[in-house]
Amino acid sequence: MLLYITCEYENTDFLSPNAFKVLEIWEAAGKEYTFLIDQAKPYFSLDEVKQDIAAELKIDIAEVELEEL
Repeated sequence: MLLYITCEYENTDFLSPNAFKVLEIWEAAGKEYTFLIDQAKPYFSLDEVKQDIAAELKIDIAEVELEEL
């Protein structure tokens, strides 16, 4: 499952400079998937985001592909 993601690396309220927040997740047809993750959570890698998406959808993490835009 290919999903597109936009992230905010600046202007975050997180203490760690390596953290980012997810702004939006969607598929090619335009369906939103942002609701699958906690937008208040600081993420440190796209793999971490993939883990949360896979857990919510009850699928294997290998089935989730993220392309950052």
